[in-house]
Order: sequence, then C-alpha cells, then structure tokens
Amino acid sequence: MKHLSIFLIVIFSVTNFVSAQGNNNPHDTLELTKRQHRQHLKNDIVKNAKPDSNGVYPFTEQMPHYNGNMNKVIRDSLNWPPQEDMFVGSVYITFIVEMDGTISNIKVLRGIRGAPLMDKEAIRVVSLLKSWTPGMQNGKPVRVRYNLPIRFKRQ
Repeated sequence: MKHLSIFLIVIFSVTNFVSAQGNNNPHDTLELTKRQHRQHLKNDIVKNAKPDSNGVYPFTEQMPHYNGNMNKVIRDSLNWPPQEDMFVGSVYITFIVEMDGTISNIKVLRGIRGAPLMDKEAIRVVSLLKSWTPGMQNGKPVRVRYNLPIRFKRQ
C-alpha cells in the first residue's frame, strides 16, 4: 500500500511537470505578449506614418518592391571601376519610388572613402532598376524613400 501511494504521488508530480512544459508556460505567454505588443506598436506607427514636406513617406503599410530579380540585375550590371580595383565595401544609395513605379532622386547616402567612381557606378546600376510596384498607404499609391546597399566584393 505504501508503495502504491508513493507511485501515485510520483505519477501526479510527473504529469504536472510535463503539462507545465507545454503551452501553459508563463514565460512563453509573456514572450508572446511582448511580441504582440511590439507588433501592435509597429502597426500603429506604420498606419499613422506621415509624408515629409515633399510628400515622401519614410515607410508605408505596403513598401515598394522591385518587379524582377533585383540581385541578378545588380550582379550582371555592376562594373568594377578599374582605377579602384583595390577597394571593397558597400555604397549606400537612397532614392524615391514614385507613385507610378519609377524611381527618382538617386543619391549616395554613404560611399566608399577614396573611391568616388564606385559611388557613380552604384548610382548607374540603381538607375537601371526601372520596374517597381509603388508603396501603398491607406490603399493608395504614394511616394516612398528607399535605401539600398550596393556591395562591391571580390568573388
């Protein structure tokens, strides 16, 4: 009888331990709540995004995207300036995706120090990316600022 009661206590304890490891873990619930809170904040920020004085949004509910394989276009079009073949790094480009899907105002945000021809090459390559789906805010196409790194690296 004594062995039976010890056995039942052990089984009861193991059952409670296993069920506590399932979906009822308070740490999982807390993490999920934090994640949901962050997502709600992000949704509120995006939904209430305002354009700058030129009517350009920094981000939108639906961000613009390139219609095609952007990486392939960049990779196939990028020509390393021979005068600057010793440089490697990234040129950060910013531009505006217009309401009709074209791009404008292509500029260098940050280039590679001492390699101005790489900056020009990055601008040239980005100007080849013609076909974009515009960003959408409240169901309407809007102008959106887009930043893109162009990486110069040896294969």
